Amino acid sequence: MLAIDDMHWADADSLALVSFLCRRMGGLRAGLIASLRPWPARAGEVAAGLASEGCGSIQHLAPLSEAAAGSLLQARLGRSVPGPVRRRVFELCARNPLLVEQLAVAIGHGENLPELAGTGAGAFGRGGVAGPVRWPAAGGDALRAGGSGAGRPFPAGDRRAGGRAARR
Repeated sequence: MLAIDDMHWADADSLALVSFLCRRMGGLRAGLIASLRPWPARAGEVAAGLASEGCGSIQHLAPLSEAAAGSLLQARLGRSVPGPVRRRVFELCARNPLLVEQLAVAIGHGENLPELAGTGAGAFGRGGVAGPVRWPAAGGDALRAGGSGAGRPFPAGDRRAGGRAARR
């Protein structure tokens, strides 16, 4: 099994190799699975071509429902989360599971959610004024990729994306 993450960032030679491998795997006890986002489009075009030739298939993942986002948040935190907090996380994350997981990390570190000071800041164990979430540095790339995968790339100056998403 060969797994390729973020194939949408692959260069032309890497996409040619994936195409070559998929066309020759038919009778082998081997597999290739790749994740990709709609942009940049070239990887999706290669995948669609392979699927139309019968050399693969494409599975489109649906975005998270509000209930699923709340369940994921609570599972990652290992505790119950008040309804208003679950709702705000759902709104902030645009149905993207990577972003829900990263917000769970931030909440677990005691961070407050933006615009939640009056209703839920105490839920995180700290009172006070809510400020912007400080995203963990290790999750920055996942957040940038995840944000663009939700169909709405982060603006270049957006703190949640580290200000670099539009320059990739």
